[in-house]
This record gives sequence, C-alpha cells and structure tokens, in this order.
Amino acid sequence: METKNLNTTIAEPVRKQMRIEFFGQVTGLVALLFVPYYFNFNQAMTSVYMVFYALTLSFSGYYLYKFYSFYKSTLSINLENTKDLTWFYHELKLNVNIYTNFNFIMIITALAYGITCLYITKFNFDPLAYKIESLIPGTTAYIALTISTLVFLFTIAEYSAKSTYQKYADRMKDILNQFD
Repeated sequence: METKNLNTTIAEPVRKQMRIEFFGQVTGLVALLFVPYYFNFNQAMTSVYMVFYALTLSFSGYYLYKFYSFYKSTLSINLENTKDLTWFYHELKLNVNIYTNFNFIMIITALAYGITCLYITKFNFDPLAYKIESLIPGTTAYIALTISTLVFLFTIAEYSAKSTYQKYADRMKDILNQFD
C-alpha cells in the first residue's frame, strides 16, 4: 500500500493551494471594494455596485467559512490512516463542488450586475444589435450569444476548480481502491 508520506505528498500541497486561494480571494474582495472609486462611478452606479458587492460578500463569507473550516480540519489528520484518507477524499471532493458552485454564483451575480448597469445607464444597444443581426438574423442571435457566453464561463469555472485539486483526489481514490 502506498500510504507512506501521504501527509507530505497530498495533504501539504492541497493545504498550500488552499492558502494561496484563500488569500487571493480575500485580496480580490478588498480590491473589488475600490472599483467604483477607481473608475469614477456616479452615485447611482456606486449604490448599485455596493448592493451587489454586499451580495458578493455574503456568498463569499459563506464559502470562505466552509473553506477555512475544511482547511483547519485537515491540519489534524493523518493520511496514513484509511479512515482519515477516506474522510479527506470525500471532503476534498465536496469542497471542490462547493468551490465550483461558488464560481457559478459569482458569474450569475456579475451578469445580474452588468444587466442592471446597462439598464441604469440606458445603454444603446443599436450598434451592437446591428452587428449581431448581420451575423445571425433575429432574436436567436441574442439568445445564442448569451447562452454560449454562459456556457463558456461555466466551463472555465468548472475546469479551474477541478484542475487544481483533481490530481490529488484521483491519487487518493487510487490508494483507497487498493484497500478494497
């Protein structure tokens, strides 16, 4: 069985990546606070932005709490123990799914903010509509563009979450299968 040094080869790299992502998320949230001031938003846009920022903070707070709780619980495990290895495997998979869902929520929140901003600023869609109409006539073009953009963003969100942690989960699964 290949359980020797799993704490070093699996748990430590996962925790290191989690620390990087945690501080990246917190730094990103702080940086987002200054966006309206950096881009000189007017009062209405700043108010709308702050509402969506508060919404983002609430989702992020929940996600970061779950993330931190998982991180803290990994500090006291011993992956040379089958029970701990099984727990870590399932918790890692669960937290990757939570992370993916968090990314999906942030995409939808950003989309809602963008639509709200376009409505508030009374954005003129005529030039854009003309270009899209020339490519694909009818309302179908707008629907296709929206759906393809969302699929693209969701695919990136899914890939980014899975690519970071999947190799560790696969390795743990292989080791657990050796015990069966």
